[in-house]
Amino acid sequence: MVSTERRLTPFASSALDGIRGAAALAVYLGHLRASLFVDAQEAHLGIVGKMIYYATGLGHQAVVVFFVLSGFLVGGSLLRTEPEPGRWRAYALARATRLYVVLLPALVLTLIIDYLGEVTFGKAGTIYGGEMHGAALGSLQPATSTTIFFGNLLFLQPRLVPFLGTNSPLWSLSYEAWFYAAFPALCIIWQEKGWLHRASVLGLIIFPSFVFSQFGMYFSIWLFGVAVAWLHQRRRRQQIQLRRPLLVGAWLPFLFSLHASRVHARWIEGWYPDVVLGLTFAAGVFVLVGAPSDLQARPRFARPLQSLAAMSFTLYCIHFPCVALAQAWLVRSHRMIPTPGTFGKAALVASGIFVFAYLLARFTEGNTGRVKRRLAQLF
Repeated sequence: MVSTERRLTPFASSALDGIRGAAALAVYLGHLRASLFVDAQEAHLGIVGKMIYYATGLGHQAVVVFFVLSGFLVGGSLLRTEPEPGRWRAYALARATRLYVVLLPALVLTLIIDYLGEVTFGKAGTIYGGEMHGAALGSLQPATSTTIFFGNLLFLQPRLVPFLGTNSPLWSLSYEAWFYAAFPALCIIWQEKGWLHRASVLGLIIFPSFVFSQFGMYFSIWLFGVAVAWLHQRRRRQQIQLRRPLLVGAWLPFLFSLHASRVHARWIEGWYPDVVLGLTFAAGVFVLVGAPSDLQARPRFARPLQSLAAMSFTLYCIHFPCVALAQAWLVRSHRMIPTPGTFGKAALVASGIFVFAYLLARFTEGNTGRVKRRLAQLF
């Protein structure tokens, strides 16, 4: 299977690596700040504090960015693959490997980290007892069982089973996994003949639509990325060159919608902010991957961006149990007031969790290709 990412120019590939890594950091740092520090309304913030709070309040928007990028890279890979007997098997193997090489260790580590947190700090007054109201994702009551573990392994959280332990960010991973199944179903319905065959694969779209309340909206945002891949493919065939001013101007609507969804979240409700954000980001990606010929070279800082992107999935899947452990250690009855000293403590914690995720990624994401090749030989 030919990945859309391999068809990108070095400049566009490095830029998308940077965006993917920045999105993972936004989710991680947003959860860390919300778990350790009081809300902005309770804090007396200076200019630096306001900048930190603003930058660490873009976690949800980062998930929307992830969905569009996933549609572009994953859905786009199917658009570039010629129909052949082993097409769907190769796709399923690639997606399952990508997900489970990271998810399975993350679930096991969630159980271990949560257990260490409860044994060391107890439940009373901590996130493990569901008593840290307003922290990150609200009042959290971690639940663990064999059913919940395998339910999360099958991406049925949080509607059919709770998310495992403190790992609440896994809600978006369940959407992502069902996008991977629903889009090939759409392709089969579009391409294959036979109503019985089409009706059977239609269940892969109907089922998650009933299980997950916002599946239709987020799947549409994911399809924005697929549309970008399709348009980019047509543009390459027609050899259309985009001009440099368009590369800058195309990102202005995204930056405006990003700011509006962040600052005016109380006044902009419903599905509009996410859809507008997804559309404007998709437009920016479309222009980015068609950058003019004088912007084709790989930037000097490409290697750090690639390293950050290579650990982004692991960081996303494991960060919140680590954040919960840090919260139980640093916070008891009330979250911290932002001061240079408390920001310094948070910076040390943030660095430690980041290094842990980086090292873990070398054993998870770093071995995805090797695991996929082994499984391909077996099956």
